[in-house]
Amino acid sequence: MFRDQARRLGRTAYAVERTITDYLDHRMRVVLRNLSEELARAQRSLERTNDDLKSKAHRKLLQLAR
Repeated sequence: MFRDQARRLGRTAYAVERTITDYLDHRMRVVLRNLSEELARAQRSLERTNDDLKSKAHRKLLQLAR
């Protein structure tokens, strides 16, 4: 995943952040709970389930970039 982002954006912190976001939003396994996969992902997005992980990654990447 990072390899694809790095090809497009270079080997940057932004490419790492995009990789993390892509994984959390589109590739991480979801628990379906009687929903289709698309609806389960939409629900997770609306509930902002992974926002804390994304924010933590963003803060750590900013510290590395300084």
